[in-house]
Amino acid sequence: MPGISGIRLARKVKEINPDVKVVLMTSFEIRDNEFSKVFPSIHVDGFVQKPIGIKNLTNKILDTIGETKRRLNEQL
Repeated sequence: MPGISGIRLARKVKEINPDVKVVLMTSFEIRDNEFSKVFPSIHVDGFVQKPIGIKNLTNKILDTIGETKRRLNEQL
């Protein structure tokens, strides 16, 4: 992305609304626990690694949204 990194964008989005789900796409292999050690102030809800097919990307997004729906149902 020209002008801003994905990590910086994620940080800004979370500052505005911490409830927004963030899934980062990277060409590097990284795990959630590794990311949180390097960037402890940013909560990322998931990662996808390039290259990724549309089916796998769709599944990741649906899984992330589903997690949100489950939490909302638990609160009701």
